[in-house]
Amino acid sequence: MNKFFRCIVLALLFLFSFSLHAEEKKDLSPIGIWLVGDKEAKVELYQNGEYLEGKIVWLKEPNEADGKPKVDVKNSDKKLATRPVMNMVFLTGFKKEKGENKWVDGSVYDAKTGNNYHGWIIIIDEKNIKLRGYVGISLFGRTDEWTKSEAP
Repeated sequence: MNKFFRCIVLALLFLFSFSLHAEEKKDLSPIGIWLVGDKEAKVELYQNGEYLEGKIVWLKEPNEADGKPKVDVKNSDKKLATRPVMNMVFLTGFKKEKGENKWVDGSVYDAKTGNNYHGWIIIIDEKNIKLRGYVGISLFGRTDEWTKSEAP
Protein backbone atom coordinates (compact mmCIF):
# COMPACT_ATOMS: atom_id res chain seq x y z
CA MET A 1 0.00 0.00 0.00
CA ASN A 2 1.54 3.29 -0.98
CA LYS A 3 1.90 6.18 1.47
CA PHE A 4 -0.72 8.39 -0.21
CA PHE A 5 -3.36 5.65 -0.13
CA ARG A 6 -2.62 4.92 3.57
CA CYS A 7 -3.08 8.63 4.40
CA ILE A 8 -6.44 8.69 2.61
CA VAL A 9 -7.61 5.55 4.43
CA LEU A 10 -6.51 6.94 7.80
CA ALA A 11 -8.24 10.26 7.12
CA LEU A 12 -11.46 8.48 6.15
CA LEU A 13 -11.30 6.27 9.26
CA PHE A 14 -10.78 9.37 11.43
CA LEU A 15 -13.75 11.16 9.86
CA PHE A 16 -15.91 8.05 10.11
CA SER A 17 -15.09 7.54 13.80
CA PHE A 18 -15.70 11.25 14.48
CA SER A 19 -19.10 11.11 12.80
CA LEU A 20 -20.02 8.00 14.83
CA HIS A 21 -19.08 9.81 18.02
CA ALA A 22 -21.08 12.88 17.00
CA GLU A 23 -24.08 10.69 16.16
CA GLU A 24 -23.80 8.93 19.52
CA LYS A 25 -23.75 12.30 21.29
CA LYS A 26 -27.06 13.34 19.67
CA ASP A 27 -28.83 10.35 21.24
CA LEU A 28 -28.09 11.32 24.85
CA SER A 29 -31.09 12.41 26.86
CA PRO A 30 -31.39 14.04 30.29
CA ILE A 31 -34.81 12.46 30.85
CA GLY A 32 -34.84 10.37 34.02
CA ILE A 33 -33.99 10.42 37.72
CA TRP A 34 -30.80 12.18 38.89
CA LEU A 35 -29.04 12.28 42.25
CA VAL A 36 -27.87 15.84 42.99
CA GLY A 37 -24.25 16.58 43.90
CA ASP A 38 -24.70 16.72 47.69
CA LYS A 39 -26.76 13.49 47.57
CA GLU A 40 -29.58 15.18 49.54
CA ALA A 41 -32.21 14.91 46.78
CA LYS A 42 -33.23 13.14 43.60
CA VAL A 43 -34.67 15.06 40.69
CA GLU A 44 -36.82 13.82 37.84
CA LEU A 45 -36.09 15.56 34.54
CA TYR A 46 -38.93 15.28 32.04
CA GLN A 47 -40.17 16.81 28.82
CA ASN A 48 -43.08 19.26 29.00
CA GLY A 49 -43.90 20.15 25.40
CA GLU A 50 -40.72 21.57 23.90
CA TYR A 51 -39.25 22.34 27.33
CA LEU A 52 -37.28 20.35 29.85
CA GLU A 53 -38.44 20.59 33.46
CA GLY A 54 -37.38 19.07 36.75
CA LYS A 55 -39.04 18.25 40.05
CA ILE A 56 -37.86 16.89 43.39
CA VAL A 57 -38.93 13.25 43.78
CA TRP A 58 -36.85 12.19 46.79
CA LEU A 59 -35.30 13.95 49.77
CA LYS A 60 -32.81 12.41 52.15
CA GLU A 61 -34.67 14.25 54.92
CA PRO A 62 -38.21 14.94 53.69
CA ASN A 63 -39.56 16.05 57.07
CA GLU A 64 -38.84 18.80 59.56
CA ALA A 65 -37.82 17.98 63.16
CA ASP A 66 -41.52 17.98 64.16
CA GLY A 67 -42.26 15.26 61.57
CA LYS A 68 -44.15 17.52 59.16
CA PRO A 69 -43.14 17.51 55.49
CA LYS A 70 -40.69 20.24 54.46
CA VAL A 71 -42.30 23.24 52.79
CA ASP A 72 -40.93 26.11 50.71
CA VAL A 73 -40.50 28.48 53.68
CA LYS A 74 -37.82 30.66 52.01
CA ASN A 75 -40.09 31.59 49.10
CA SER A 76 -40.74 35.34 49.01
CA ASP A 77 -44.22 34.67 47.60
CA LYS A 78 -46.20 33.91 50.76
CA LYS A 79 -48.74 31.87 48.75
CA LEU A 80 -45.92 29.49 47.75
CA ALA A 81 -44.21 29.39 51.15
CA THR A 82 -46.54 26.59 52.31
CA ARG A 83 -46.15 24.33 49.27
CA PRO A 84 -44.36 21.02 49.87
CA VAL A 85 -40.76 20.74 48.69
CA MET A 86 -41.43 17.12 47.67
CA ASN A 87 -42.63 17.03 44.04
CA MET A 88 -41.92 20.75 43.66
CA VAL A 89 -41.11 21.75 40.07
CA PHE A 90 -37.99 23.91 40.39
CA LEU A 91 -36.46 23.67 36.90
CA THR A 92 -38.50 25.19 34.06
CA GLY A 93 -38.18 26.49 30.52
CA PHE A 94 -35.02 24.69 29.38
CA LYS A 95 -34.78 24.51 25.58
CA LYS A 96 -32.55 22.10 23.67
CA GLU A 97 -29.68 23.84 21.95
CA LYS A 98 -29.68 22.63 18.36
CA GLY A 99 -26.98 20.06 17.60
CA GLU A 100 -25.76 19.96 21.19
CA ASN A 101 -26.40 17.93 24.33
CA LYS A 102 -27.22 21.15 26.12
CA TRP A 103 -30.47 22.71 27.35
CA VAL A 104 -30.39 26.48 27.82
CA ASP A 105 -32.43 29.53 28.83
CA GLY A 106 -34.02 27.76 31.77
CA SER A 107 -34.99 28.92 35.22
CA VAL A 108 -33.69 27.35 38.45
CA TYR A 109 -35.46 27.90 41.77
CA ASP A 110 -33.36 27.19 44.88
CA ALA A 111 -35.67 26.31 47.78
CA LYS A 112 -32.75 26.50 50.25
CA THR A 113 -32.39 30.24 49.58
CA GLY A 114 -35.69 31.19 47.94
CA ASN A 115 -33.77 32.60 44.94
CA ASN A 116 -34.36 32.18 41.20
CA TYR A 117 -31.52 31.83 38.71
CA HIS A 118 -30.99 31.46 34.99
CA GLY A 119 -29.64 28.07 34.07
CA TRP A 120 -28.33 25.54 31.59
CA ILE A 121 -27.96 21.77 31.66
CA ILE A 122 -25.32 19.84 29.75
CA ILE A 123 -25.00 16.08 29.37
CA ILE A 124 -21.48 14.85 30.07
CA ASP A 125 -22.30 11.19 29.33
CA GLU A 126 -25.13 8.70 29.95
CA LYS A 127 -24.59 8.83 33.72
CA ASN A 128 -23.54 12.44 34.39
CA ILE A 129 -24.98 15.87 33.74
CA LYS A 130 -24.13 19.37 34.92
CA LEU A 131 -26.62 22.01 35.98
CA ARG A 132 -25.42 25.60 36.15
CA GLY A 133 -27.43 28.29 37.88
CA TYR A 134 -26.34 31.90 37.52
CA VAL A 135 -27.28 35.54 37.88
CA GLY A 136 -26.89 37.72 34.79
CA ILE A 137 -24.16 35.87 32.89
CA SER A 138 -23.03 32.27 33.27
CA LEU A 139 -19.70 33.43 34.72
CA PHE A 140 -21.47 34.41 37.97
CA GLY A 141 -22.97 31.18 39.22
CA ARG A 142 -22.53 27.67 40.51
CA THR A 143 -22.39 24.31 38.77
CA ASP A 144 -23.62 21.06 40.28
CA GLU A 145 -22.83 17.66 38.80
CA TRP A 146 -25.60 15.08 39.00
CA THR A 147 -25.42 11.32 38.52
CA LYS A 148 -28.05 9.05 36.99
CA SER A 149 -30.08 7.26 39.63
CA GLU A 150 -32.88 4.80 40.03
CA ALA A 151 -36.38 5.79 40.97
CA PRO A 152 -36.76 6.61 44.65
